[in-house]
Amino acid sequence: MRLSRFLSLVVALVVGALLVSSLPAQAEPSKSRPGRTVELRVLTIGDSITQGIAGDYTWRFRLQRSLEAVQSRSFDVAGRARTYDFVGNRTATFDQPTRTEADDYADPRFDRDHAGVLGMRASAVRYDVAELVRTTNPHVIVLSLGLNDLLKGSTPAAVVPHIERIIETAREAAPGVAIVLGHLTSPWIRGVNDLNNRLTQLATRLDRRGARVDIAAVPPGYQQGQDTWDRYHPNGVGEVKMAHEIHLSLHRLGLAARPLPLNPAGFPAAGPPGPSQPCGPSRRPAASWSPGRSPRGSTARRSPTATSPPAARGSCTGAPPSWDWTPACRP
Repeated sequence: MRLSRFLSLVVALVVGALLVSSLPAQAEPSKSRPGRTVELRVLTIGDSITQGIAGDYTWRFRLQRSLEAVQSRSFDVAGRARTYDFVGNRTATFDQPTRTEADDYADPRFDRDHAGVLGMRASAVRYDVAELVRTTNPHVIVLSLGLNDLLKGSTPAAVVPHIERIIETAREAAPGVAIVLGHLTSPWIRGVNDLNNRLTQLATRLDRRGARVDIAAVPPGYQQGQDTWDRYHPNGVGEVKMAHEIHLSLHRLGLAARPLPLNPAGFPAAGPPGPSQPCGPSRRPAASWSPGRSPRGSTARRSPTATSPPAARGSCTGAPPSWDWTPACRP
């Protein structure tokens, strides 16, 4: 009889342990444990929209601010307060006039590590993904590639296997790494809607317990011109909206508290990264040019010693003489 009771107790303890271990990662604890923290490493892989153009804030900046805004109520299932370490193989944006990388941000006061590269395609990643993942050992990867593949003539169906290969490579290097798979945020570009639908299907197929995949969707109402400063890149408003969708995905994966609701009254000024307004100590003179249609991301900045914008029209070093240019200040 005693043996039977002992075995029953053992079985009950084992079953209880299994039930506790199977709790979903996204379950929020009822109580926090003061003084205990857990650091989550976030690796962002993408193209120029992830990297940012010189003078941008970038959605990475906006995401970190969004995470900080709810950090006081962000705990894992063990009650530990979450902190975030953004990791990668570079810190720079891309400077269009010089065609070089530069640590040039509207506000550099954030964790700038990332793995975004201007022009990078899913079919031609510019570095060894496995080595990058082994080196940075992320808990979650925010992956957004495919637009440049489409622009180079690839079909949506041809892009998906490359995205899947990146995910599988990352999983081999870091089993259990979670993936936030970003929809391309230019649905007005041919093939983007089709590719986004295929990415959703891919995420559903690859998502599994212990190796989650979630979609960061195109923000509701995201529009060219209203949320972008050219055909592809987000302006300040677009950055905030993109960051919100990524934050929501991290929340669904159990890696962040729910983000605060978007407040349009608090959005930054819409338009290009250099809206025309008076320059001050925190705003540098800049100029953009256009031969009728603005080249992708074309911007030119005057000498850093300049203290005021140039005349409204004229020539600009690095721009074809026949092009008109308009001075502006980057925020």
